[in-house]
Amino acid sequence: MRGLRWISLSMVAMGPIALLAATSSTPAVAAGIGSQTAKYVSCSCDYAGAAVAVSGSMLLVGEPAIDDASGRVYVYTQSGSTWTETATLVGSDTASGDTFGFSVALSGTTAVVGAPGHSANGNYAGSAYVFTESGGTWTEAAELAGSDNAAGDWFGSVVAVDGSNVIVGAPAHAGIVGSAYVFSDSGGPWAQSAELKGSIALGYFGYSVSISGTTAVVGAPNNPSKTGNAFIFSNKGSVWSQTATLSGASGVHDFGSAVAVDGTVAAVGAWSTNNGAAYIYNESGGAWLQTALPSSGGLGAAVAVSGTTVVVSSVSASGGGGKASLYTSAGQLAASVAPVGNEHGDFFGNKAVSISGQTLIVGAPNHGSVGSAFVFSNTSGTTWQQVANVANADSNRGDTTGTAVAISSISAVAGAPAHDGAGRVYLFPTPPPWHPVVGLEASGTTTGDNFGAALSMTGTTVLAGAPDHGGTGSAYVFTETLDAPYTQASVRAPGDNFVYLRPAVLEGSDTASGDHFGASVSIAGTLAVVGAPAHGGSGSAYVFSETGSTWSQVAELEAADTTTGDNFGASVSISGTTAMVGAPGHGGSGSAYVFEQSGTSWTQSAELSGSDTAAGDHFGASVSISGTLAVVGAPGHGGSGKAYVFGSTGGSWTQAAEVAGSDTATSDTFGAAVGISGAIAVVGAPGHAGGKGSAYLFSQQSGGSWTQAAELQEGSGSAAGDHFGIAVAISGSSAIVGGPGHGGTGIAEVYAA
Repeated sequence: MRGLRWISLSMVAMGPIALLAATSSTPAVAAGIGSQTAKYVSCSCDYAGAAVAVSGSMLLVGEPAIDDASGRVYVYTQSGSTWTETATLVGSDTASGDTFGFSVALSGTTAVVGAPGHSANGNYAGSAYVFTESGGTWTEAAELAGSDNAAGDWFGSVVAVDGSNVIVGAPAHAGIVGSAYVFSDSGGPWAQSAELKGSIALGYFGYSVSISGTTAVVGAPNNPSKTGNAFIFSNKGSVWSQTATLSGASGVHDFGSAVAVDGTVAAVGAWSTNNGAAYIYNESGGAWLQTALPSSGGLGAAVAVSGTTVVVSSVSASGGGGKASLYTSAGQLAASVAPVGNEHGDFFGNKAVSISGQTLIVGAPNHGSVGSAFVFSNTSGTTWQQVANVANADSNRGDTTGTAVAISSISAVAGAPAHDGAGRVYLFPTPPPWHPVVGLEASGTTTGDNFGAALSMTGTTVLAGAPDHGGTGSAYVFTETLDAPYTQASVRAPGDNFVYLRPAVLEGSDTASGDHFGASVSIAGTLAVVGAPAHGGSGSAYVFSETGSTWSQVAELEAADTTTGDNFGASVSISGTTAMVGAPGHGGSGSAYVFEQSGTSWTQSAELSGSDTAAGDHFGASVSISGTLAVVGAPGHGGSGKAYVFGSTGGSWTQAAEVAGSDTATSDTFGAAVGISGAIAVVGAPGHAGGKGSAYLFSQQSGGSWTQAAELQEGSGSAAGDHFGIAVAISGSSAIVGGPGHGGTGIAEVYAA
């Protein structure tokens, strides 16, 4: 994606996505993974503050991910020194996934709200809504769409308004060429008055827009050379025509990712992690004279202009170091502001700033885990002080993020099965992109479905379980497509843009009420396996195969000796054409079963148990397989738990090691979750230290033995009940660990070499 203009929602372009590849299987590499590289507190993630706007004594705060990403916008009004929420705006026909509030704009008593996920004209065609206020009452005056609006346009990704003119960006129109549309109100219905296009072949024209009187600015940050441009348009005699083309200095990329104009002063941002840039322009005699601001990492995330005051925000790719700097139109720094309580990962200033006179509002869409916006006032001279934090009180909490996790070479995911009652999955491009979280949701899920209770991913494909959906359970496959911009479910890789499509739904051919199909999931390439541990009283697992983007069931796996209460399918894992299924209730101690594909058939090839497993061990509660190595958890063993490593030689599986953490103790439930990638394994112990939890890394030595290389713990704020380690996953030299009890909302943390 290109910066969630966020959920860019209202942000900007991010840098390349890449994971470190494993280069060795020695303990030194495993120990390196113990360094925490990112702390993702996903929790509710409603993204309040993803978009903000201010005009006079009124301001707007967009919250596009609330209500299953239907979205809301909150109106705040100033009375004296107090800002009070006075209204909540929603579209008359918005629905789940519309991301209403993705962009907002305000001019006097006219508000414009973008909903780029709206599907009235096709999936993600998008809409924008005009609201007007009279006597304290807000009324929807119009729903706008481009005259040639089509599916995938993302119309409404950005909006701007000045008086009776509105401009709306559709950066993915006509592929990724993009367009911007001007609408006018002349006392009658709002009508399109122009469709703007750049004078040269570009990419994502309409990624950013701004309008002031008869002047409009449109950004196109991805032209063929990927340097970007911004275009000035002027309205003369009701006809809009391009009058100038703006560009950055040599070597600057993503120029035009943020634009703003007020009268004869304009600003353009070109965000970059290492070498961000921003420019101020002053119009004189039809020419726009450029002043370059000192370049710095993260500069240019967002820009805003009011009179002769220019605001430019800075923020790192991981959401830290956020600030908003105020300049004169001549480019002189006047002040810099950051909020009280600003934390790394808040994404303060992430493509969401607005200024009107002496009032500045800046969004921090990940602050407090649900998002906030901060208001600053120019009290005297160049002194700006924070006067309000307009976090909304009804943002969702209690998501239990980190209940399930998965990781691949492209990104990581964490499940939040309690979000909005139905569940959500958060996707974190790795390293962290412009915004740390992208939300995946299945439109058919409802309260109690526990969507996201089980997760797996391969590359950029995500498999999510919803074991209580419809009473029987379902699993959903999210896949990406190229050449689409950002949305609530998107991720950008170098040179391309991706969006996750509405998912394929997997269901077992004979599942019935209470089966909990989707309680466990695993995907590798074009094969997936889904567990239904309550099916028929003993449990089953189902294998699915993808052919031409269509997923079909190809096998139902059942062990030769399973009986009632075995919970066969409580855990599953697949690698290549080998699947492993756990049955922690089998025989009172538990078993794990290996199945091999031969042609179109799947056959049981082994039944595994630990060398010393006993009743109550729950061997098979967790399983993970990678090539010829596998790890199986037995969280009840000896009261503290164990994990067992197995290796395959010539198709015969034998136990290679029995491992435990160096400090595991009674009730640690070591082995509740396991993961393996190459010769590195990760094992979760969510009961460790009174329920704080830990995860442990083990590495295979040159002689074949396995030793502990690191103990992974929460970076900060750990407490009893966090259950850190209840979910773990590993890919190459990166691992992710979930702690669903953290802070009442949940957490997922990534560790890498």
